[in-house]
Amino acid sequence: MFDFRRRFGCTGCAELAGVKVEDGWRRHWHGRPLPPIRARAEALCGAGTLAMLKGDYDEARVRLEHSIALWRATDHLPGLGRALRQLGSTLARHGDVAAAERWVEESLTVLRNSASTWDLGIALSTLGMVARLQGRSTDAAALYQESAGILRAIPDPWSLSYPLRALASLAASAHDHERAERYWRESLPLLLTSGENWQLAFSIKGIAETSFVRGDHARAVRLFAAAEALEENAETPRSFAVQNESSARCIDELRRLLGASLFSSLWDQGRKLSRDEIFALASGLAASKARRVRLCGNERRSHGANLQPRPKSNPHGMYRAMTATPPTR
Repeated sequence: MFDFRRRFGCTGCAELAGVKVEDGWRRHWHGRPLPPIRARAEALCGAGTLAMLKGDYDEARVRLEHSIALWRATDHLPGLGRALRQLGSTLARHGDVAAAERWVEESLTVLRNSASTWDLGIALSTLGMVARLQGRSTDAAALYQESAGILRAIPDPWSLSYPLRALASLAASAHDHERAERYWRESLPLLLTSGENWQLAFSIKGIAETSFVRGDHARAVRLFAAAEALEENAETPRSFAVQNESSARCIDELRRLLGASLFSSLWDQGRKLSRDEIFALASGLAASKARRVRLCGNERRSHGANLQPRPKSNPHGMYRAMTATPPTR
């Protein structure tokens, strides 16, 4: 099961949205207590986000609408923009794409006037998702590109992986498999150190599908098998569950093309790969060079001002360097 509280660094958001706000949410801004209205707005946004990730969209909508109402009574634009974005994301996942577009566009309007470039980058990615659901692939790609540019500049590798994988999917849908694989590969080192195997498996499957299309069947089988092994140890939130229909069709065709014996041998090889070996196979590098690339990525993460592990008192991943000015009391 996906551990929402560990991932988003908050404990008891639902309780914090009620009478325990003043007692439980004081450490959110680096040890400084928040005014009660902001504390409750933050807690409600956190509770709504967790409900969305669990697939409880009605509960998420109620919490997020309440959070938005409270934020509107303050002058804190990042908080308002974040709650608007999360409501839009919730509605999109629930199938109300037109309403989702309105809320996310309002979020962008708010965030373009705020100092939080991280929130702006994420909102652009969310609007890209909405545009894609509406069939506007060109608009979606432009939004994802703008999001990726912002998140590269911060930098925030974990969040950057979202628009990169979306761009890869768009390129694959347009049968531009070379460009798709470039995006998948760029997302790999960002995900290898995140500890979230479900996201890494998503990228590995993308590269496996491009390998299948390009005729590299042995590589495709090994990568699909490696992705399956990663997913078995993954904590996947229901609303982010990897859609496996396309991969299943590729795997069935690979089994038919290669024959049961060779397919089974390659599959067993893929399931036994280490993380370094998976990275080497997926990135097209020799294992020793792939490991050096991954270790360099780890070193960059350890020195990035915004790349520290998300603190438990900071459920939305907002760090000091992500805003031009410190939050007001």
